[in-house]
Amino acid sequence: MKNKNNFFVNLKIRNKLYLGFSFMIIIIVILSAINVVNYKAMNNQIKIYDLVSEMEANVLAARIEQVRYQQDGLAETSAKVQSSLDIAKTSIEQASSLMKSETNIINSKKIIQDLDTYKTSFSTYVQMEGEKDSQSVIMQDESMVAYDRLNETLRLEEEFILTLTVSEEIKASYEKYVLLRKINMAFMSMNSYMKDYQIDKNAENHKAFDDSVIQVKDEIANARKILKAQDVLDELDIAEASIISYDEAFDKYFDLSTQQSDVAASVRAVATNISDTASVIRLGVLDYVDNLENRINFLNLILTIGAIALSVLIGLIITSLITKPIKKTVAIMDNIAAYDLSTDLDAHFISRKDEMGHLARSINQVSHNLRDILRNISNTSDQLASSAEELAATSLMSANSGNEVAKTIEEIAEGATNQAKNTSNGVDSANDLGRLLERDADRINSLSIAAGQVSQLKDEGMKIVDHLVIETDRNGQASNSVYDIVQETNKSTEKIEVASQMIKSIADQTNLLALNAAIEAARAGEAGRGFSVVADEIRKLAEQSTAFTEEIQNTINDLIKKSLQAVNTMKDSQQITLSQSKSVELTSDKFMGISSAVDHILNQITEITESRRVMTTKKEDLIDLMGSLSAISEENAAGTEQAAAAIEEQSASMDEIYEASNELAKIAEELKMAVSRFKL
Repeated sequence: MKNKNNFFVNLKIRNKLYLGFSFMIIIIVILSAINVVNYKAMNNQIKIYDLVSEMEANVLAARIEQVRYQQDGLAETSAKVQSSLDIAKTSIEQASSLMKSETNIINSKKIIQDLDTYKTSFSTYVQMEGEKDSQSVIMQDESMVAYDRLNETLRLEEEFILTLTVSEEIKASYEKYVLLRKINMAFMSMNSYMKDYQIDKNAENHKAFDDSVIQVKDEIANARKILKAQDVLDELDIAEASIISYDEAFDKYFDLSTQQSDVAASVRAVATNISDTASVIRLGVLDYVDNLENRINFLNLILTIGAIALSVLIGLIITSLITKPIKKTVAIMDNIAAYDLSTDLDAHFISRKDEMGHLARSINQVSHNLRDILRNISNTSDQLASSAEELAATSLMSANSGNEVAKTIEEIAEGATNQAKNTSNGVDSANDLGRLLERDADRINSLSIAAGQVSQLKDEGMKIVDHLVIETDRNGQASNSVYDIVQETNKSTEKIEVASQMIKSIADQTNLLALNAAIEAARAGEAGRGFSVVADEIRKLAEQSTAFTEEIQNTINDLIKKSLQAVNTMKDSQQITLSQSKSVELTSDKFMGISSAVDHILNQITEITESRRVMTTKKEDLIDLMGSLSAISEENAAGTEQAAAAIEEQSASMDEIYEASNELAKIAEELKMAVSRFKL
């Protein structure tokens, strides 16, 4: 037992701690191994949860792209749906390979089957969409054929109507045209209902389309009963055949749309089943993770309590082996702290082989070394104090000289700085003058451009005035020509009036002769009846001539009146033309005055521009001179500032040396007093 105790006593503290830490590490390794297994299982479940969520997100993306495909019908959108479903299938297959629960494996296989069903159903939906597009193309082609043929029937009937002259025939043909127009309108309604159905898939639009087809067929049958033209009937037959094909294609389109709706409903049900099954898998994973987390926490709690208890026990044992020798060593250190270096440690502690024995030997050696150091410090502190006093006196004299030199350099630096500032202000003023000159140059250039534009506008105005003078002369000549023509027209009107009076006189005489002829025919009896008819016709012609002569007379009177008004108007126009000619001449004179003023302004602007150029050259020379002077002043100021800074640094260094010397003397005195406190 004694040997065993000596073994633990002589065992080094590091080995004692290693022994305790070994037990702790064994416990931590066991705890870590258990946690690694549990956390691996938890990470596996979390990965399953993430893969299932990723699968569900891709199914949702496929549903969104499917809705977009139903709207745009693009092959790119269809490919996105297929890609999302493939990614979803890959995710659930990866999750299934990680699953351990039989229920989750069955559910994952069910999801894979549903994804295959979804993909197959969507492929069927896309195929139906392609067939619908084919039927839409057929409907569009047949619609165009029917539309063209119906318009051709209208055109043929219109051409036929234009060839008719008898009102009854025109009326009958117009009724046929109206009937053909009704067929055309019914066909347009049918086409409109078809397009509405393609947009909203409404059953009412489908029924309206069927009703329109029946109406078109009935109208065509009614038209055949009254139409006779073979070319119109042929066009109508072609249109009816296209309408029948149109109707058949629409019925197929409707059937495909109905089947697509069923497929879409099936896809929605499959997507719902996938989402529900995925929710079941996620809930199972979450329950498993919660149970596993509770188990891990409970096991960690048990292992932590055991580790703490074992650690406390090991700590108490190790502490009891370390604290006893430390207390004895601390008592010796308290004596050293009380400036007592005359006491050494017992040989019992020095002879120990553990860290405490090593510590005892080290403390004993420190005590001996401190004794020797304190004796040496006491001897050298006196020499240090005298040297510090001499150094302080020398540094004080150097500091005073440096301060006087620094003041002189500061005064020089201040003068150089003021000179540099004044020179810089001069440069700024010269630059301000340069900017003002540049602004004046810009204004002069703008003024020169404006004057050039005014000169150009003046030249254009002179051209316009010259042209206006020419046009005014031509207007006057035209007015005189019109006045002459009106005068000639007035004379011709008077001649027409004379001729009209002569025609009226001839008509009166003809009427009188016709009356006499009628009287003579009456006297002749039955033999003069034919002559009586001729005389009556002559009388009627004479009366008509008289009536026409009166109308001509009224027209001539009105023409004479308007001719007089035109003559008066032309006289007024001649007066206005004369006044306009005078105004144009005055305007031409004004433009000539403006031209002289503009030429004078341009000459003045040229002289100002030359003066501004000379001032700019002088300004540049002044700026260069001021810049050189400013640079020299700044260099002088910088040099004096550097010299002042160097002197100040030297003075500061001397002050620091002086302070350090005084401080060194104080330290030497304090060191001597501190050494005297030790008991050697």
